[in-house]
Amino acid sequence: MTEEKMKVLFGTTNESKLKTMRRMTEGLGIELIGLKDLKAPLPQVDESGDDILRNAELKARAYWQAFHIPVFSCDSGLFFDGLPSSLQPGTHIRRVNGKTLNDDEMIEYYASLAHSHGGALAARYRNAICFILDENTVFKSADDSLASEPFLLTDVPHPKREKGYPLDALSKDIKTGQYYYDLPESCADHSELGLRDFIINALRDTPGSSDPDIRVIQIGLDYYPACTVLFGGNCPFSGTCLVQQKAGNREAYALFVNGEIAAECHLVYDNPEYRTIPGKRAYFSRMVTRKEYRRRGYGETIARYILDLAKTKGYQEIALGVNCDNTAALQLYKKLGFTVYAEAEDDYGKYFRMEQTL
Repeated sequence: MTEEKMKVLFGTTNESKLKTMRRMTEGLGIELIGLKDLKAPLPQVDESGDDILRNAELKARAYWQAFHIPVFSCDSGLFFDGLPSSLQPGTHIRRVNGKTLNDDEMIEYYASLAHSHGGALAARYRNAICFILDENTVFKSADDSLASEPFLLTDVPHPKREKGYPLDALSKDIKTGQYYYDLPESCADHSELGLRDFIINALRDTPGSSDPDIRVIQIGLDYYPACTVLFGGNCPFSGTCLVQQKAGNREAYALFVNGEIAAECHLVYDNPEYRTIPGKRAYFSRMVTRKEYRRRGYGETIARYILDLAKTKGYQEIALGVNCDNTAALQLYKKLGFTVYAEAEDDYGKYFRMEQTL
């Protein structure tokens, strides 16, 4: 029998935002609907809050009172480095000089603003969310984990347009100077991990919810071939990893969710290529999460397990390498306490060397 999904309302009429949020919440066991799906009169919503969190809460409470189904609403503010408060959009990104701008007018206004300040402005979105599950269960946050990474707002628009996201056409990655539209999809996820984690935690803390059976188990050579499912059956490191496991200087661990392998991570003890130091510095290797289990916190779970394991074994330091364009992994590793200390390049491309003290 197929388990019925919880129907959750996302408080927006913006179809592009609804599409993005549906992608972000895929696999969480909810059916996400938008305001237009209700086919009902919408309440007047007061957005006069002093900050983004208050506005998110005002919207969510209005929709909860009107429809009495689980609902969440978001609000954002745009802030520029070095501009006076009179030029800061804050919560009024679309409203300029008393007028509400359409998408094209927003591109024109903000491109002109960037042009008047040297052609580009360093910017960041602050985001807030309020999730109401019932009258007595309300979750809300404007935590830094929900904010975007700093980016550049430029004066030359990209030719691509996406309705509802006009400023994406002006947004560039601050590190590479490339438009986000020209980067791989994985690099353009500014605050999605934080929003998804917030929703996961809210659903997990809901009264009556059941937690999945999650276990991290060390896997031996007999089970090793099954792990290639995580790489789509084509892992370029399998041969090397097998040799190292047989030599006794690599241990492989897998995270299982309800009996199914969801993620994998290794700990390497002795390999000069990885700059390990026997008894002092270990190496964090080959962390990967199966596609259908991503953005549900499982990568962080197995990563923390490996870090605790290294510390238990007496190591004082741990290092890793991560592709420079893997924005999601970089965000996770920084959250776990790793810092970048060098940039290098191998046969697979440029990567950052990261480390932390345990």
